[in-house]
Amino acid sequence: MDNPLAEDPLEPVAQEPPPDDTTGDIILFCHPRNVETLVQSLEEEIADARGTIPVSVLWSGTSRVLHQGVIVLTWNEMIPTAFLQSLARDHEIFDVVAYSYDVSGNEHQEAAEQAPSSACLPG
Repeated sequence: MDNPLAEDPLEPVAQEPPPDDTTGDIILFCHPRNVETLVQSLEEEIADARGTIPVSVLWSGTSRVLHQGVIVLTWNEMIPTAFLQSLARDHEIFDVVAYSYDVSGNEHQEAAEQAPSSACLPG
């Protein structure tokens, strides 16, 4: 039997595709001075899409302990992998947590996407 602790912790875990009645949220972490600009940019992109992007900014602010900028996005459908990948390439985003859930409340599935580690370094 293989040792699960010997696996690469950065290797993505294969997951079952979620059912059609799922939705998801994304939590973005960034420098606190970038929150307002990022929210404004996201809201403009959503408005310009005229309803074709099923996402909205649920909340934004600063975390209590580390004082990091936090933006919570909520999706009305599954979060596209391409969007998560674009966030991982954005140097203003320190880290990303994305999770999906069954709207009936029966399941919870979480996936973490991390920005490049160099984006997390202070300075």
